[in-house]
Amino acid sequence: MQRAVLLAVGAGMLSVLPMAMALNLPGGVFLTFFAPLPLFLTGLGLGSLPAFIAGATAVVIWTLFTGLASAASILLMMAAPTWILTRQALLSREAPDETTEWYPGGHLVLWLTGIGVVCVLAFAVFLASLAETEHGLAGHIGAMMADALMLMLPDLERETAEIAAAGFAANALALVSVSWMLLLALNGALAQRILVRAGKNLRPTPDIAYLEFPNWVPLGPVVALLAGMVLGGDAAYVARNIGIVLCLPLFFLGLATVHFFCRRFAARGAVLAALYFAVVILPWIAAALTILGLVDLLAGLRRRFSAGSSGQENE
Repeated sequence: MQRAVLLAVGAGMLSVLPMAMALNLPGGVFLTFFAPLPLFLTGLGLGSLPAFIAGATAVVIWTLFTGLASAASILLMMAAPTWILTRQALLSREAPDETTEWYPGGHLVLWLTGIGVVCVLAFAVFLASLAETEHGLAGHIGAMMADALMLMLPDLERETAEIAAAGFAANALALVSVSWMLLLALNGALAQRILVRAGKNLRPTPDIAYLEFPNWVPLGPVVALLAGMVLGGDAAYVARNIGIVLCLPLFFLGLATVHFFCRRFAARGAVLAALYFAVVILPWIAAALTILGLVDLLAGLRRRFSAGSSGQENE
């Protein structure tokens, strides 16, 4: 146990290193994309208690160096989510046939989505406390983005900067939240892969091709988007952004469907690599996958074309 605690403390220290480097290195912000990796490695390889210790270490260190306000963002966006997700991932029970049933991958995505909703609400509360514009949260975010664009591109006309910033500001809370949730998922999957290769994983890897969600999942974004149409002001803005975040399970379901059908092709690795690259650079691909996920949920595409395989976990 002492060894596990020491490793967890070391992982917590290592997780804040990319963020510290990002403050001093040009382009160092990209290093922060992998800041959660040590925490996931700790949780999925050593257990939920070491994951908690690692996250707490990261928060304490960041508090000492940057202050309480900045550390709160580390707690909300990295330490707490990694601990919650690893704790849930390690839950299991004994099935009637005496095999071990692990916490389903679809349920983990639902937890990830819930964390994304909390982040949107937290961002909204924080920005509302800073807002000094009569145009509400969207106007405040747009003004900040326009100022940032003018700083990066001094020759850019202010009107052009404001138009570009307004387009981003309309869904800014959702875009930031969803992007970070996807990075958390990427880091969790990468950590699990590393641990499997090393033979240190505590649970088998969920098979994305067999990801499942309850039929009520589409109701979340529908209700939120309808609330955005009925409500006014900042409440409508926040509701619309939450509606986008609640589409995350459908996006993962679309990926699951593609993974399922790609198993029929010898070059599936290249196809999937191209798909993931396209998702990063072409936003409409993500929208198409979300629609595909909805179709699969309602029409049961994978069930119709399944060859009878019932595998749920990969070692």
